[in-house]
Amino acid sequence: MIAASALGEGTFVSSISGWYTGKDSRVWNDGNRDATSTYVRFRGCTRTNGGATGAGVQVKRQRGFAPDEGKGTKTLYCGNVDTAYWGDLQASNYYFRLEKIAGRTSGEQLWVDSLRVAY
Repeated sequence: MIAASALGEGTFVSSISGWYTGKDSRVWNDGNRDATSTYVRFRGCTRTNGGATGAGVQVKRQRGFAPDEGKGTKTLYCGNVDTAYWGDLQASNYYFRLEKIAGRTSGEQLWVDSLRVAY
């Protein structure tokens, strides 16, 4: 596991309300002016049918006219708090996509009480 620096370049906090798979987060710009690992953290989440679950999240780099570049899918598990790290990413614009909920690519929705992205 790669630890995140306390002095990261940027962060934002939000929530997720009824997202289906395929939904994208807002875009952020990582100028790569530090060595901080990019991370996504969920605090308190549930899915359509309730119960504990995992959410597959992929960070993607925008590439203009070329297809966006996936940086790998990580699973964030519902419960108290879970964090997934992608390492120190190159300077670019990024977003994350909700790829799976409870291992499924359709038929579920996700709610997250508190979402934090740091980069």
